[in-house]
Amino acid sequence: MLCLGVIYTFPAERIDEARAALVAIEREANKEPGCRTFVVHQSKDDPRVFCLYEQYDDEAAFEAHQATPAFHDHVLGKLRKWAQSRTAVIGHRIAEP
Repeated sequence: MLCLGVIYTFPAERIDEARAALVAIEREANKEPGCRTFVVHQSKDDPRVFCLYEQYDDEAAFEAHQATPAFHDHVLGKLRKWAQSRTAVIGHRIAEP
């Protein structure tokens, strides 16, 4: 399993647009084969900060996610352009349940 954690910070004037794009990509990603979960959280302390947690069956499923029109539209076309900062960690689960 491949896991991804991403933290985005957006300018205050982009919060509503970023939230809408994040909701859209979450909905689309969770329909993809190989995506086990894609969840977005907004910080309760700083509404400009969003945290994404994603799990994919494997590298191929993650690569397929990155090739979707939704990823290109919402992530590459909007979120990464609007973000003040982005930190991502990609890893493999070390213990299966």
